Amino acid sequence: MFKKLKEKTAELKDRAKKKVSDATEQSRRFRESMESITGVDKARERFAQARSPIGSSGSAAGLGAFSGAATTPSSLSDAFSKIGASPYESNGVDRGQSKAEASTAAPVSTRRNGGTRDVQSEVAQGSSSAPADEIISTLAPEFYLPESDFDPLRHVLQSIVETSGEFTTDTLHKEEDQLSTVVEAVSTLLSKQVLDHYGEFVQGMSNITELTNNLEQSFVIVKNGRRNLSSASDNVADALRIAESQTRKKSLMSTLNMLVRVQECQGLEAKIKESLASSSFTKAVNEYIAAQRILQVLDGLSCAESFRQDLRSLLWDLVAKMEGVLFATCGDFQPSQYQPLLDAYILLGEQVKPFGDKVQECFLRAVESQTEGVLRRSLGKGGARVEEKIAHDAKIGYKELCQQLSPTQFFSCFQRTLEVLFDLLCSHHTMLRWHEAQKQTMKNGDGHERVQACEAVGAALVRSRRAIADMAGARISALLQASSAPSSGQFKAVLDWARAFIGVAEAFSGTQASALRGQLERAGDRYFESLHSQRLEALSQMFGRELWVRLPEAAVQQARTALRAAASRGQGGGVK
Repeated sequence: MFKKLKEKTAELKDRAKKKVSDATEQSRRFRESMESITGVDKARERFAQARSPIGSSGSAAGLGAFSGAATTPSSLSDAFSKIGASPYESNGVDRGQSKAEASTAAPVSTRRNGGTRDVQSEVAQGSSSAPADEIISTLAPEFYLPESDFDPLRHVLQSIVETSGEFTTDTLHKEEDQLSTVVEAVSTLLSKQVLDHYGEFVQGMSNITELTNNLEQSFVIVKNGRRNLSSASDNVADALRIAESQTRKKSLMSTLNMLVRVQECQGLEAKIKESLASSSFTKAVNEYIAAQRILQVLDGLSCAESFRQDLRSLLWDLVAKMEGVLFATCGDFQPSQYQPLLDAYILLGEQVKPFGDKVQECFLRAVESQTEGVLRRSLGKGGARVEEKIAHDAKIGYKELCQQLSPTQFFSCFQRTLEVLFDLLCSHHTMLRWHEAQKQTMKNGDGHERVQACEAVGAALVRSRRAIADMAGARISALLQASSAPSSGQFKAVLDWARAFIGVAEAFSGTQASALRGQLERAGDRYFESLHSQRLEALSQMFGRELWVRLPEAAVQQARTALRAAASRGQGGGVK
């Protein structure tokens, strides 16, 4: 809108300038025409003042002074050409012809004697009978020069002196009458030309009036346009200021939003630490996720990377603490402690290892760590020197530690190990049943993600049963392989407990514990061999303390025969 208004205003300005220029040109022509007309009267007045003293009167004074510069044919032609016509064209006489006549009249006037003065005298005597063109042609060529280059009064006085030689009143009167006749002829021709162009003059005045009205209308339009442009400029300036303020406000609000986000991120870090201290894992994970969203907004800032590293460190601490609680829960399953862990792992999603695999690892690690802890505690009861050795050999494997058990330590360690393993198997079974119950409960309502998580953890628990049973069997086998064997009474209890645990492990995993059974048989063989050796040694020692008498040969032969007979009947062993 502003552009169109500006173009319209510029167009009106150009049109107004053109009309003003045309009107100025016409006014200038009209003014010059009027000056040309009035120049004759001014010339008469100046001539009369020069000829007559102040207060005198005469025909020249009545007609006005004469100025040659104003009445020259060239000046008159230029004046009439400016108002649209020329007296020479209307009378069939061109400017060149008048100049030619003036040039032919010049030598005649220079001779000062002859026909020219006769013509002038004829003009002076009967001016009414001579044509106006002939009267004007009697003027000297100098009268056509500019007023600054020619003094008509001096020229007339010099010509009088040169012609008549006398400077009398009659001579001046004659010269006055002659010049008056020329002025009257010029005035006659000029009046005729003015009357001939009177219609054009009236039309010019009408054009000037119309132009004046158009200029006034253009002035009003331009003034209104300027006022509208000024108002539009003010509106645009206000709009630009408002836009600048809005841009600055938007930039400041964006900066403020960033600062608020940074402050929120710092506050969330502190809240995550507080939640970790209070073991509120679900709350800590929610705060961690909120901080992650804020970091996406702050991406690109230099502090964002520092916040990201701090959050990653907090995530590691969170996962480590959750794994510790999960490890403890695997040993003694409590739904109240386990459910927040499940919710927290569901919220973390793909940022951590799948929860089912994590549960399986925790159970296997629980079997390892708890059985090793029982073994080390059993070995630690052997005195300060044994404890120092265990602390020094912290990286010794489970089997090597089992070889260090004494017969008195073996029975209590084996008993406690079976109790720990049985508790782990019960905890695993309880956890599996809890997931199945939760899955059935949540299928009737919402919580699709929770159902999927329960299914995944349940499947992982089912897969891990055989691995857990195998690892538990390996721990029992390592204990049974110990070099020190228990007493006969304790071994019977160990054998009964081992058989009971094998039955539990096979029911837990759904497979045969053939490796553990074979290890139990080998342990029994070693035990009986050791027991037989111990008894033989005791018998040998007992026999060594007795006093022996050599038997007769007949008695020896009789005893051998009896032994062979008993062996053949299957009631004893043969002796060689």
